Amino acid sequence: MKSLALFNNKGGVGKTTLTFNIAHMLSRLGLRTVVLDYDPQCNISAIFLSEQALFDLWELENLAGATVYRCIDPVRRGKGDVVPPKLVPTGDNLWLLPGDLGLSRFEQTLAEEWPKTKSVDNERALAVTTALDLLSNMAAEAVGADLVLLDVGPSLGRLGGRSQLRG
Repeated sequence: MKSLALFNNKGGVGKTTLTFNIAHMLSRLGLRTVVLDYDPQCNISAIFLSEQALFDLWELENLAGATVYRCIDPVRRGKGDVVPPKLVPTGDNLWLLPGDLGLSRFEQTLAEEWPKTKSVDNERALAVTTALDLLSNMAAEAVGADLVLLDVGPSLGRLGGRSQLRG
């Protein structure tokens, strides 16, 4: 399985639209493709799903694994492991794990735990900083994906990507 994330510090340059179009193109070529919405703004989820479907996912309780945030929230709270994702089929060979506005809460936890990864035996810091990678792998395994596309926001915070490279 391969993964691809398009990133630019500036918003509005077409990352989400390009990710959406690449996902459709690859799925039509027969590649099993998963799109993960790691952007707290949830723009790619809004392109794939109707407004009502997206609001239903956000408002219904006990939908563990239905969004990126609901998959990683137990790790954020220190109350468990990454929850297996419930991917939404959006076409032949194409699945989405929708974003969630709550994902911005994980960004703060990630920022707090990142410096602690240099400490010996800090399992929580390791669990938090690897949660999104583990989720990507779980999503790919769930459908036997050939490719995972990550839609990330332009933020310079921990979810944006740039700060992760400096750590």
